Amino acid sequence: MASNRHGVQFVDEHRTELIQRVTNVMPLADELHSNGMLHNETYNNIRAERNREEKMRLIFDAVSGVDKKKYFLYTLLQKIEPHLMKELVSPLSENNTGTHMKRLLPSTSGASSEIQEKRGRFPGQNISEYKETLRTKYDTFEEYNSLPGEEVPLTDRYTKLLIVQRHRKKEEKEQELRSRGQEHSEVLSSRCGKDGSSTSVEQLFHPDDRGRIPKAVILQGDAGYGKSFTVQKIVYDWACGNLFQGQFELVLHLKCKELNLLSGEKNVMQLLDCSSEFAPVIEEMLSNTPQKVLFIIDGFDELKFSLDDNTTSPTDAFTPAPVEATLSALLKGRILHNSFLIVTTRSTASDKLSKLLQGPKSFTEILGFSETAVMEYFQRFFTDTQLYDEAYKYVKADIMLSTVCSIPVICWIVCTTFREHFEDSKGNMKGLETTTSIFLHFVSLLLKHHCQGLNQPAITLLRSLAKLAERGILKKQVLLEEKCVWEASSDPTSVPFLCKFLRKKKTGVETMFSFMHLSFQEFFTALHYLITDDEEARKKLENRLPYGHHTFTDKPDELKRSNMYYIDFLPVVEFLFGLSNSEATKFIMQHYNISVSPTIRACLETWIQEIFDNKNDLNCNANLDQFILACLYELHDEQFVEKVIRSWGLIDLSNYFVHDMTCWMLKYCILCCPRIKGLDISVDTAEKLKILQPALPRCEQLRLRLCNLEDADVDSLISVLEDKTVVTKIRIMGSSLSEQSFQKILTEVSNQHSLQHISLSVQTITSTVVATFLQFIQKKEIDKAELKSCDKDSCCSSLSIQRDKEGNRSYRFTLCGLEDDGVDGWISALDETTLVTELTIMGSSLSEQSFQKILTEVSNQHLLQHISLSVKTITSTVVATFLQFIQKKEIDKAELKSCDKDSCCSSLSIQRDKEGNRSYRIIAGYFHHPEIIKMIIVPSWGLPSYEKTPMEPDPALSLSFSESTETSGADWVGILQRFHTLKRLTQSSPEFPGEMEALLSSLGSTPHLTELTLEVTCLNMSWAVWTLSLLHTCPGLAVIRMIEQICGDEQSVCSCISIEKIEDEIASRGLYTLSFRNFTAHSDVIFKDSTPPPDPALNTITLMLPQSSEMSSFDWKDILLKLHPMKNNKENPTLDEHQGALLTFLHSLPIQKLLIEVPCLTDTWAQGIVSLIEMCLSIKQLRLGEGTGWWWPCGFLLESGVQLLKNSKIRSDCTLLVKGLRCKKTTDQCTDNKNNRRCNRRITITIEGEAVQEDWPDLFDYEFSDDFVDDSDDYNCDDYYSDDEVSDWDTEDNTMARPPEDEKGGDEDAG
Repeated sequence: MASNRHGVQFVDEHRTELIQRVTNVMPLADELHSNGMLHNETYNNIRAERNREEKMRLIFDAVSGVDKKKYFLYTLLQKIEPHLMKELVSPLSENNTGTHMKRLLPSTSGASSEIQEKRGRFPGQNISEYKETLRTKYDTFEEYNSLPGEEVPLTDRYTKLLIVQRHRKKEEKEQELRSRGQEHSEVLSSRCGKDGSSTSVEQLFHPDDRGRIPKAVILQGDAGYGKSFTVQKIVYDWACGNLFQGQFELVLHLKCKELNLLSGEKNVMQLLDCSSEFAPVIEEMLSNTPQKVLFIIDGFDELKFSLDDNTTSPTDAFTPAPVEATLSALLKGRILHNSFLIVTTRSTASDKLSKLLQGPKSFTEILGFSETAVMEYFQRFFTDTQLYDEAYKYVKADIMLSTVCSIPVICWIVCTTFREHFEDSKGNMKGLETTTSIFLHFVSLLLKHHCQGLNQPAITLLRSLAKLAERGILKKQVLLEEKCVWEASSDPTSVPFLCKFLRKKKTGVETMFSFMHLSFQEFFTALHYLITDDEEARKKLENRLPYGHHTFTDKPDELKRSNMYYIDFLPVVEFLFGLSNSEATKFIMQHYNISVSPTIRACLETWIQEIFDNKNDLNCNANLDQFILACLYELHDEQFVEKVIRSWGLIDLSNYFVHDMTCWMLKYCILCCPRIKGLDISVDTAEKLKILQPALPRCEQLRLRLCNLEDADVDSLISVLEDKTVVTKIRIMGSSLSEQSFQKILTEVSNQHSLQHISLSVQTITSTVVATFLQFIQKKEIDKAELKSCDKDSCCSSLSIQRDKEGNRSYRFTLCGLEDDGVDGWISALDETTLVTELTIMGSSLSEQSFQKILTEVSNQHLLQHISLSVKTITSTVVATFLQFIQKKEIDKAELKSCDKDSCCSSLSIQRDKEGNRSYRIIAGYFHHPEIIKMIIVPSWGLPSYEKTPMEPDPALSLSFSESTETSGADWVGILQRFHTLKRLTQSSPEFPGEMEALLSSLGSTPHLTELTLEVTCLNMSWAVWTLSLLHTCPGLAVIRMIEQICGDEQSVCSCISIEKIEDEIASRGLYTLSFRNFTAHSDVIFKDSTPPPDPALNTITLMLPQSSEMSSFDWKDILLKLHPMKNNKENPTLDEHQGALLTFLHSLPIQKLLIEVPCLTDTWAQGIVSLIEMCLSIKQLRLGEGTGWWWPCGFLLESGVQLLKNSKIRSDCTLLVKGLRCKKTTDQCTDNKNNRRCNRRITITIEGEAVQEDWPDLFDYEFSDDFVDDSDDYNCDDYYSDDEVSDWDTEDNTMARPPEDEKGGDEDAG
């Protein structure tokens, strides 16, 4: 308590001195605010205040009268201003209070008594006063645009930088240069990973892994990355006692810019040019304790001296020598070798510096601001919270700006331009700076402040950089070869726009250059076209402008197959539009005396006009629309923008939710026009809606799609609807609106006379909500209305009303979780005017009584076309009732589902085709494998309940029947009961064979069975043989599929068996397509004990056989016995024997076409294939390698196996097609593809007799050499076969069908 009183007394007595002498004001304010000692308003006032003393007065006013706050301020002063506190305490040392104060304050350590004594000989010449001088000198700084006498407090602006202490690999550097936006932020953050590569200023002299403390630290950073600012902060923090305390007693700062001005002979003291007041004590410390001295040399790359060994080095620090010699001796440690160094440099000179420095040294590099640091910098720059919020959100929305704001100087440029804009335009965002203008400011700033030593005019430099940039863009290179850079520039090491990158290459070091980021390379490429001869530039540009559907496609596969060169050129085109702006061309002319011809702009305008003239033919989408908006925004010419928007017609941005920046660009473009035809847009935040609000009333028709709308956002929507906006369609999705908000929206849109479509998502659909919604629909001539909810307490999950061409309305109900007690309420809601066309009740456990009630009610709905019900238990009575209901109704689709294990089946589905014929499907159990779900359930029936779930392995059965008079008499319930009995038995049970025979007998006698799918725990020999035998007993059975749930069982024959009967119309014969597949560790299946199976020796074998009498008596067990050893036998030493046995067995079969997929083409496989073709004369086509890329990775082709096949000279009437990965190297070839090596490329080999054709398809068709093809991308296995090949394989002679793909399609309004 006594110490508390002393602290309070100290603050009161030294108020005046503290106000005048405290330098670290903002750290004090930050700590007080974070600990609740300052109100937000007071804290903001302190931040806004420019004068340091006024800041302190505000702090004292805030703590006045509260002893607790005063004592807290006292403790902070001890921590943040220890030297000042020590000086202020000394007058009190004669009394008890002063003695106590001295005990509380930290003492200065590290200086020997001898030095202290020597310092005392020079009155006023001590380190404390030297530090005070540095604090005063480095407390503030001048910005690039500061007026005379205008300074900014250092602590108000300094933001921590991202520093790493290791060299990056080439791939890492390329990733940093190419990434943008959020990806770029994540890449920079990853450089501070767990490998310990990140560091901070405080850790620069920490021991390394071997315990060595570096004598010299290289602090590398490119122009504008904050090297000098960091040096100023280091000196200031040391002077304030916050850095290197106990480590360095003296910090000396040398600026290379100033050293360049020196001549003659100088010693170290003369290089320092220190005040005569401090010279004696500095000289003493350099003489006696150099190990306590830190030299900071800033801007090594700017030195004009060669620093070679041609000059004689001084013998000590106080002997004059040529400036170059003294500085060289200091760096090399020939003088003051016990002192420490921090040397800052650009990357272009770091290798030269490293060779000079002797002794232990460390390399560090400033990467710029992290994402968090950018936000902090904006907060420090803008004292106005609202202004900060607006500016930071805008920059975050712009991918290009958010990327380059990691460079501190660009962050300052952006903040400065924003502040000036808001001050001039009072917050109006319409005339904000474009991205191109920010880049122009940056180039101008670097040319003015960082290019003093250049030996060429600015125009020459810009032309050479622009040409170099374009060459790299065309070659898709961000790391440029040293030779090319030196050809473009006489001295690239002095160019601030270029960065130097060193990497180890074999036994040497390779030097490469790059621009600061790919975006700067793109900017200079655009500049190249503007400052090049008119005709040459126009021809180049016309050949490189993106054009066509594939350039802007939404589909990844099409995007990969398109010319990626055009995609990469899009940012260049945006910069071209920005540089074609009248203000930009004027800026270029005034600053660099370069005239920009209007030819390029005319070319760009013609290109955009051609896009719109052919828009319908191009099938353009939102990607193209957003790109054009970006170009128009960069051009910033209101007259041309209005012309383009008028010819645009309907602006369709509905395919996906637009970015924030797209909203800003769209707002600008619309506001350039008095009216636009229409806008169709999807937004997912209310903030985006607020951005667009001023422009929306200018749309003649508006289609609005909103997502994630909260109750608090409804007022923003209401203000849009009130603002003379003509809305034709409004969809609110993924929201949980309250009933009050729902009422608000309906009230407002009731005034929208052009509204044709409304869809709302509410929290709970109550009876009141339904009544209100239906009442609203009755009053409005709306074509489509939807109401949705995900709340279990809702009376229904969706209600949809649609009007046909005749004006008749139909209703679709979807009820989720409806239980027995809610059935009567729902039925009462249906009146005579409610014409239900579709009813879906899912996730429910309705009793048989409720099920009967619903069927009775909907039997009067004569427009009902689709009904889907979920009941507790499907009994034989339920099945009979449901079938009877279907027979009476002309319903297209009906479904009955249950999750109860006691149900006789889990699903019963009936569907009618276009000709009116019905087909039936019964599903018992639950399928686990995703491919079965895709083949059986999703395309055919669309049952949402059959998604992959982590269930225990359990057999499942699916049966399909065609409609006939006998179908209704089939004993379906009996079949299902036998199957359920069989499920409960293990295969080792004595009852199992008898039950299996009884089930097969029932299936064999079932009329019109067309398709059977069986999923079992383990597909062993018994299941396989018994099921395949149904082909002989069921003449109508056309498809059999068997698949296993667990792949690791030794008794398993294979993972999947499928057989299908097809008709060859040309040859008038029937064919079997028989396929056996084995899953691998890459398969998306359920593995026993979560352990994937070993890779099989055979992935797939598919045979095409005739439906002959010979096949009708075929013993399936023979082929299954040959296949069984191939499942888990890849590493088995007897593998060759099993392969030979299988291929020999195939000799005797009348095979017409054969597909074999193996993980690796060995000599054994190749020899067996050649022998099979020679012995089995019926084979006309054999494919070896990949089939359709269904589950497996690409097979690898060993060179020896390939050569065996190529030299085989197979029969001329048989085609052998080999596909897989093959090593392209001529020597030291790969034997596998475990690490996805880039030398392993896809190949197709076609062999017909002696004719051999090889095809190495590249993914992209560039107009340049293969060196510029990025072949590191992942390939889609389906891309391996061309469309023509697939068509031939599927349709010729009605042969093998590929495994089914996901059905495409969906809600046309999906956002």
